[in-house]
Amino acid sequence: NRAVGTCAADRLKADVAQRICLCAVPLKRLHYVDRFTGQRVACEVLVLTFGYSNMTFARALPSQKLDDVLTGLAALLHEAGGAPAVLVPDNMKTAVSKPDRYEPVVQPAFLACCTHYNMVVLPARVGKPQDKAKVERHVRFLYEQVYARMRNDTFYGLEELNAALRSHLDRAM
Repeated sequence: NRAVGTCAADRLKADVAQRICLCAVPLKRLHYVDRFTGQRVACEVLVLTFGYSNMTFARALPSQKLDDVLTGLAALLHEAGGAPAVLVPDNMKTAVSKPDRYEPVVQPAFLACCTHYNMVVLPARVGKPQDKAKVERHVRFLYEQVYARMRNDTFYGLEELNAALRSHLDRAM
């Protein structure tokens, strides 16, 4: 990216970490335990990586619903200290209502949120993970380095889980 003329804080790549298998061992999603019911609540993890500096931010979300993703995006942009010029999201339904190679249709609420932060939305091409290879690499890093350290811990709320996620990510990077 640097050779192409990318400048610092120009592009932010976004992805949602889901369950994967590493070395034929299935990993579970991050979760917390509900204090009242005692049930495990699985979480999605929104991962943002700046293309130039490789700075990575992650936040556990209750789901991939629009409200949750927009709240997580706003929180991560606040944590990052600002917004880039371009956001390159995955083709998740929350961000892109109609994926297309040439003219994808971005969800209106997602586009409004990005416009509020003065960001242009350029969704990754369908089936082309190399468009956001840096964030894909960091998602794998999260599984190998961060999730692995957190797998035996018990969290009793989303805030507690996010604090531990931030702490482990800071230590691992």
